[in-house]
Order: sequence, then structure tokens, then C-alpha cells
Amino acid sequence: MGRPDFLVRTAGRSRFGAWGYEAWDAKLARTARGAAAVQAACYSLLLEAAQGARPERFHLVLGSGAVAA
Repeated sequence: MGRPDFLVRTAGRSRFGAWGYEAWDAKLARTARGAAAVQAACYSLLLEAAQGARPERFHLVLGSGAVAA
């Protein structure tokens, strides 16, 4: 069982109104790995079901401080 570290509010239409959410997940790794991307993609699918609109992207915040979108 997992959950994203952050849900960031973004502009766009959803069942909540004129905004939606995107998943941001923090990782200690300095580079993005496939398993982390799959995990964040799953969070996006769950968000789509909850908010009635697919998030445009998901984000991985890496241990190096970089953000992979």
C-alpha cells in the first residue's frame, strides 16, 4: 500500500471545480528508476478516479534535489 508524499493543486477542470491535483513523490535515489515512475503513474490513475480528470503529469523529487516530471 502506498500514497504520494504530496498532492499539489493545479489549474484545470475536475469534479472539485476549476482545479485538480497532481502527485509528487519524494525519493532518496539520485536518479529516477522505473519502479518509482510506475508507482507515481498508479497514483495518477487513482487521482483520475477520485477527481474525475486525469492529471497532466506526476513528479518525482529526487535525493539530488532534482524534480523529474
